[in-house]
Amino acid sequence: MPNPNNVIRGSYKNILNRYVGASEEAKEEGSNFYYKAHEIATDLGKLLGHTGYDATKLGSGLLAVMSPRTDWEKNVEYGYEFVNRGWVQNQTQINNAKASLLVSGHDPMIVLGRTSYKVKPFYKAILNPDEDNEVTNLVGFRKPVKLAVVDRHAGGVYNGTPLKEFQRYYLGKWKVTRRISHAYFRVAKIFNLPVNTIQAVVWWDWREEYKNVRSS
Repeated sequence: MPNPNNVIRGSYKNILNRYVGASEEAKEEGSNFYYKAHEIATDLGKLLGHTGYDATKLGSGLLAVMSPRTDWEKNVEYGYEFVNRGWVQNQTQINNAKASLLVSGHDPMIVLGRTSYKVKPFYKAILNPDEDNEVTNLVGFRKPVKLAVVDRHAGGVYNGTPLKEFQRYYLGKWKVTRRISHAYFRVAKIFNLPVNTIQAVVWWDWREEYKNVRSS
């Protein structure tokens, strides 16, 4: 098996350059992305009978648990489908079961899983867009850790080219996620912006450029 550190080789400079060169649309949409997601999460939680922070927490968890390999627009649809039906037809049984546990009041840091290196930071980014996504109960990390949201698009930005399918597998390795995450935090520090803003802007810009490109 290849060394995980050699499969995705990138640099914080790729993230920095993508952010600087991002379109005005990407900068606007990306800067507002998590705040809008926060509002959607709150609405989902309210529809389930909660208020205030509790509503946002539940809604953020539902959006996060439905997010793997799902476009954002469909992700939101799935959130409302679960609220309305208690089940999402085009989601896995495991994710539906996790959503049910969240609705029952279980801790997202337990429910979302110990290898959810993208899902847990995504949950925290929606819940608190301006903070640093401190997460717990992850394999490889013995104490709470702050992680950027690293999906295939964020990984592609770091890599400098879209990730191929075999490379995406390595986003599930904690050392790889940690390395890419550190690069995002480095760029966030340069611009004195929340790491979620940097990630969302470059994610938006990258997705728009490569939305019609399928990598093998």
